[in-house]
Amino acid sequence: LYFITRQPPYLECARLFQQTGKLEPVSRGRDVLYTPSKPHNYSHANATIPQFSAAACMYEMTGERLYRKAAFNFWEMVVEGRTYCNGSTGYREHWNHGADSLSQELGIKAGETCCSYNMIKLSTRLCCIDPESKYADYTERALFNHILGSIHPKTGNFMYFHTLQPGSFKTYGRNAEVFWCCTGTGMENPVRYNEVIYLHSDDELYVNQFIASRLFWREKGVRVEQVTQFPEEGSSTLRIEGEGGRFTLAVRVPSWCRETMQILLNGEPRRVRPGRDGYCRIKREWQSGDEVQLILPMTDGRPPLRAHRLGRRLGDGRRDGTAHKRDRQFLRRRARSLPGAHENPHPHGQRRRSLVAPARARQAAPLHDAGHIGRKPAPLRPALQ
Repeated sequence: LYFITRQPPYLECARLFQQTGKLEPVSRGRDVLYTPSKPHNYSHANATIPQFSAAACMYEMTGERLYRKAAFNFWEMVVEGRTYCNGSTGYREHWNHGADSLSQELGIKAGETCCSYNMIKLSTRLCCIDPESKYADYTERALFNHILGSIHPKTGNFMYFHTLQPGSFKTYGRNAEVFWCCTGTGMENPVRYNEVIYLHSDDELYVNQFIASRLFWREKGVRVEQVTQFPEEGSSTLRIEGEGGRFTLAVRVPSWCRETMQILLNGEPRRVRPGRDGYCRIKREWQSGDEVQLILPMTDGRPPLRAHRLGRRLGDGRRDGTAHKRDRQFLRRRARSLPGAHENPHPHGQRRRSLVAPARARQAAPLHDAGHIGRKPAPLRPALQ
């Protein structure tokens, strides 16, 4: 309401919902997400994540640094210290231990789906404030490996927890009879996929996800069509149509092919080094009919560490929810021989890649308006609404 009206009473009302006992210490870099002396629900993951999405929103509205620091520090604490290989977080809805202790919680009640839903929302908002590819990297990991993997391919039913117990199977609800909170966010997820694909400022268009889609950038009179079958194929093509004009195309370089990604402009190789923010930029006078082809090698020759994969997939069970016998045996051997195999990657500079899962993400999105919502002071805005 404050975004729309700019009336101070709405902002003051918003402050009444803040849990300052978390916001203030986290803004100073102190991890209090698991505090044994606090009541158990203090560490409830999905009750905490929206508070820090709200903090990012408060920063956009007020410019107060406490909110910015709290939101960005919180993201690091969760993604770097409490996130499984598939992008999920929490066990039995809570953070029951300190950071970097996920090996203690590889069971059937790992990874509440609502948590990934809310972490994707937070990641997108932080990327709007301070564009860095790591936020889109996380979104890709959680979207392809958890969110899409939580939907039953035949019935459309949703999952509550995303099991990480070796040899276990998926459990889906019956949406007409068993209605979890994750059923509600599960219904909302598909209509939010568009929001994570593109972001834009006045003269830059960010391509964050490799999902088949079409975009109309109203301010520039430009249409962009992305043609891809990712992750089944490691490539994507961006076709520029419309009025053209001068702007910068910023393409995310995924962390899992940082050194091997190739860019072709109208069929000609283009040498573009990613910036410190993880994006390759092409600034030029674009013409209708221009094509940018992205080659995304799915492997780089390194053995997968910690988050062990089966081929290009995580877990790779049958679509009816039962795991392959050989996969169950493989996972059990790995679980015995490699304690901590699913623990979170190390912080900056030592991350281990987690390639995408087999869930089918191809989405022929309709043509959307690239206008922005409200009067957000953030430098980037969602390009698809």
